[in-house]
Amino acid sequence: MGGGSSHVTQQMAHVGFRDFTLYDDDKIEGHNLNRLVGGTTVDVAMKLRKTMIAERVIRGITPDASVRRVDQRWQLEPEPLRGVRHRRGVRGRVS
Repeated sequence: MGGGSSHVTQQMAHVGFRDFTLYDDDKIEGHNLNRLVGGTTVDVAMKLRKTMIAERVIRGITPDASVRRVDQRWQLEPEPLRGVRHRRGVRGRVS
């Protein structure tokens, strides 16, 4: 959920994506604030995970979105991605 991913995630929520699986094992730091959408100095002080911030951004746009946070690198916990070609939410379910 770095700078680029946070922008893409925000825009996906804006255009109507409803199902998200967010991967990142990192917490926000001060040097992330200039590029991480939704990140605040309070988040830095609280050492929030970037996935928590992304979920907050998504829910601020689409409160009833399905959001699954995986606080790991996807390579370490790929199970949520198995069979994704068959899930509607992967390509985006727009309502």
